[in-house]
Amino acid sequence: GMTNAIPDGDDFLVGMTGGKIDPATLKTQGPEVATAGGAGVMRWKREGNIWRATAYVPVTGVDGAFEPSLIGDVDGTLLFWGRGSKQPENNDIRVWRSKDGGQSWEKIIHVVGVVSSAPISLNQMADGTPYVVSNLYEVFMHPVDRLRMRKDSEGRVRLGGWTRITQAVWPLTDDRSGLRPGIRVR
Repeated sequence: GMTNAIPDGDDFLVGMTGGKIDPATLKTQGPEVATAGGAGVMRWKREGNIWRATAYVPVTGVDGAFEPSLIGDVDGTLLFWGRGSKQPENNDIRVWRSKDGGQSWEKIIHVVGVVSSAPISLNQMADGTPYVVSNLYEVFMHPVDRLRMRKDSEGRVRLGGWTRITQAVWPLTDDRSGLRPGIRVR
């Protein structure tokens, strides 16, 4: 994950990537079989002097999501982010919310094709406003020979978008149903 664990009573919650992968399958098929997992929330409890993982709740489903982030919103709900691992969703902003302490999740935001393939995180401003931060999906047309032209699974031409030149912050709207306009921070 790209953020720290957050407290939940005496426990900690943290965004994790996980799933059930048969070790024999991993040996024969290689790392691409890791998409059999997804991202979710792991609960950690302290037992004596040891912290133990005691529960894992999948959030994204079996989509190979990674780079999960988890925050506690100002109203007591939880917000979760997980990057899609393959096209067409790996350049999207996707945010889920839980109103029951992380037991169930609902996708509340899905904005297509806005971020590059750089690290991304869900965070909070000092006043508690949640925001997503990452590099903007940008395509530079010159020199063309440096761009990788390919098509995604939906047949759309992708000309790159791997740069880390422009970093942006997208605050969530007050009702958490979308994003406010991006703010260029670098």
